[in-house]
Amino acid sequence: MATKCNRDIDKPILVLGMEPEDIVFIMMLFGACQFIFAMSAGMALFVCLISVFVLRKLKAGKPAGYIVHQLYKYGLSIKGLLPPHGFLFFKKRRLYSCWHEEEMY
Repeated sequence: MATKCNRDIDKPILVLGMEPEDIVFIMMLFGACQFIFAMSAGMALFVCLISVFVLRKLKAGKPAGYIVHQLYKYGLSIKGLLPPHGFLFFKKRRLYSCWHEEEMY
């Protein structure tokens, strides 16, 4: 007797319809509103609810992990990946040429 297997094995994990990265972002925003900007809990919650709606609008029609890919693109270093070459960390790129002995910048 065979058991049924769900068709959506590779479905991403969603919590309240949001990816885990989005939940962490919202929690960090709430903490920043509370401690850095010294907002009341109600005002910080209001800011977080607005950011939830903004995130949903920005991510509509985008693939899973869109925010993480954009952060990596703009220079956020993620453990386990190659170092990014985004514009947040201005690094000199070394360009080598097979016709010149010295390094070109």
